[in-house]
Amino acid sequence: MKRLIMVLFIALAFSVVASAQVRIDLGIDVPLSVGAVAEGIGLVGDPLDLPVTLPFPSAGLYYRLGDGGLRFGVGARMYSLVFISLVWPNAFVELELGPVVLAGQVGGGAFFMFGLLGNRTEFGQVFMPDVSAWFKLGDTFRVGAGAIGLFLPDVTSEALPVVFYLGVKAAMNL
Repeated sequence: MKRLIMVLFIALAFSVVASAQVRIDLGIDVPLSVGAVAEGIGLVGDPLDLPVTLPFPSAGLYYRLGDGGLRFGVGARMYSLVFISLVWPNAFVELELGPVVLAGQVGGGAFFMFGLLGNRTEFGQVFMPDVSAWFKLGDTFRVGAGAIGLFLPDVTSEALPVVFYLGVKAAMNL
C-alpha cells in the first residue's frame, strides 16, 4: 500500500511538471496617479495625478501552471527605473474571460537591485500586491490598467499606498 501511494504521488508530481510552461512577460507601465486604500473604507480621498508620466519597462519570468480560464504561476518580476533595476519573487493568478484577463499578483520579501548605482540585495517585510485587467489583442499582446500597492506591515497596517497605471505587455508562453 505504501508503494502504491508513493507511485501515485510521484506520478502526480511529474504530471504537474509536465503540464507547466515557462512564461515571459515584457511590458511598459505608465503610472497615472497615486492614492491610498484603507481597510473598511476603500479608496481614501481622491487619487493625486502625477505631474510627469514616465513609462517604466517591466518584465516577468514565471513557471506557469493551468490551462484554460484559470492560470497561476511563480517566478520573478522586474521594473527598470532610469539608473537601477529592481527584481523580486512574485506569484500571479489569472482568470481569462474571453478577450479579458483579470490578474492578481503579489511579491516581495526579497529584492535584488542592480544598475549604475551598484548591486545589492535587501530582505524585509515589503510586499507589492497588484490587481489589473487586460484586453487581449491576439495570443500574446495585452493592453490594460491596474493598481500596484506597497504593503509595509512594519510601518503601518492602516493604509496601503497604491499607484494606478496603464500598461501594454506581451505575455509569451514558451
